[in-house]
Amino acid sequence: MDAIKLDIGVVKQAYNTNNGGVFYLDTTDTNVVTRFSEKYSEIQQLAAEYGKLDESREDTKDETSIKEIGKKMRDLDDRVKAAVDYIFDDGISCAVWGNSAAVLSLDKVFDKLLGLYSKDISKAVAASKQRINRAIPKQYQKK
Repeated sequence: MDAIKLDIGVVKQAYNTNNGGVFYLDTTDTNVVTRFSEKYSEIQQLAAEYGKLDESREDTKDETSIKEIGKKMRDLDDRVKAAVDYIFDDGISCAVWGNSAAVLSLDKVFDKLLGLYSKDISKAVAASKQRINRAIPKQYQKK
């Protein structure tokens, strides 16, 4: 059995980030869309909570309240990063953001990551059609 190798079409691509991180995506993983839709409302809710905390921070002057708000912001940020890792793959949030706040640039990151998937999925579909067409005798191919 060790000699059997299956090519199931998984395409891992390496990407570099602005902060020096590197992450790998299986850009042919169409389940990303399903996982994204599962987490979308949760991420929207987390972003709204983050916005409320950010607004409440403006009127806060004492050290205890500032520390408490900071702790809540870190918790929300960790939850956002966990959702991104669930959608795309473990370690992506660390490579993209490092220790920076994820919520502040989340929309840009989603646009970029989802764009990588749509581009590579289109390529994979086109390659699959070519393989199928080569396997079908010419007289049976659609014109």
